[in-house]
Amino acid sequence: MRKSGPLIQAEEISDRAEGKPVHINATNLAEVIPPAGAATVREAMQNNLQAILERKKRRTVAKFRRT
Repeated sequence: MRKSGPLIQAEEISDRAEGKPVHINATNLAEVIPPAGAATVREAMQNNLQAILERKKRRTVAKFRRT
């Protein structure tokens, strides 16, 4: 029997730009991040990545404030 590894909370942010689907995955999130949207695929990827990084930064700051 195979043992299962730990589950990691993850989310796929699904967006659309230039008529094409745009997807980016993020792990270890505490909340849902809505798609940021943009005119081009590159901008959509950048905006969604920026949203992920901002949430990570806020969560890290909040974690240190509690101690």
